[in-house]
Amino acid sequence: MYRSPFKASSTQTTAFKKKGSWAAGYHTGVDRVSSNTALVSPADGTVQRNEYNASYGNMVIITTTDGKSILMAHMKEKSKLKVGSTVKKGDAVGTMGNTGHSFGAHLHIEVQNSKTWAYNKNLLAPNSYIDWKDTTSKSSYPTPVKWQNGRTKETVFEQNNLKEELGSLSAKEATQCYGKAGDGYIVVYELNGTDKHKAGFVKYAGGVTKAPTAGKTWTNGSTKETVYADTAKRTEVGVLNPKESCTCLGKIDGMHLVLYKVDGTSNYKCGFVAYAGGC
Repeated sequence: MYRSPFKASSTQTTAFKKKGSWAAGYHTGVDRVSSNTALVSPADGTVQRNEYNASYGNMVIITTTDGKSILMAHMKEKSKLKVGSTVKKGDAVGTMGNTGHSFGAHLHIEVQNSKTWAYNKNLLAPNSYIDWKDTTSKSSYPTPVKWQNGRTKETVFEQNNLKEELGSLSAKEATQCYGKAGDGYIVVYELNGTDKHKAGFVKYAGGVTKAPTAGKTWTNGSTKETVYADTAKRTEVGVLNPKESCTCLGKIDGMHLVLYKVDGTSNYKCGFVAYAGGC
């Protein structure tokens, strides 16, 4: 569940899919009001759009790390967030307002099952994804930083000892660095031909001067958990034993990115697991 975009309790004023004179013939999100007008990001993600729209007024769209789009509209002023920047759950977004096609200050919020927002497409019921009672939680995942390749192809490795090849990054390709283990930088990059992602270790720093640190503790259940190199589950890279604990670095495409020690060695692997493990 995402947290509330408000810092205090809020009240719903217009329900999702309520029929009316809207262009879609019904309400595409929910409207809510709060005595505290500050607005924050409900989830970790990336700023997809930040603009003024005749209907939505000052609006921000966030692409979440689990592949959804969250639209927040009618804000009092244009948000200070930059398009393409990373946001964490609980980061400031703006202030509840009355801009665009609006009758009284409120927040209009939509959740779509797509990484790219489009009007009246892939709509999800916001109340099924947002915990409106959660007005305080923040993300403890490390914030990824930009990794930029140089002029040559860069090999991606399965382990941080940089000996088992897993894939490669093209010259000048840009992606995200989620941390560092030994000599290996942990990168997450697009899986060719899909909207999914792949993870591994690279030797080249890619302009990263300070790799992200920390993360959440991930603890396995009573059965083995398969670790995949990619969120499409195309390539298996290992398993986590029952009750094994490791570090979770983030949630991407609905799966959890974990960093764990390879049994009987001092090496580390990273990959994606479906089980939440308490994260």
